[in-house]
Amino acid sequence: MDNMNKHENNEGLSWSQVVQNVAKMQEALERYESNLATSVIEDAKRKTKKYFAFWLVTLAALIGTNLGWLCAFTTM
Repeated sequence: MDNMNKHENNEGLSWSQVVQNVAKMQEALERYESNLATSVIEDAKRKTKKYFAFWLVTLAALIGTNLGWLCAFTTM
């Protein structure tokens, strides 16, 4: 490791600085991925609730029309 610390890359950074920079980038990426996953899940929950509400309205309309037809034919 001492040899690595003595050598510098083209930008004049030592290997320990490069390792620190890479670690910082990995932490930032993990935070970003976590935030992305959270936002995707929240969006999916919102859409699921919306479509479930639409499904309930459709179900109620179907049941209502069926009861209407049943009532109309039984009174004839």
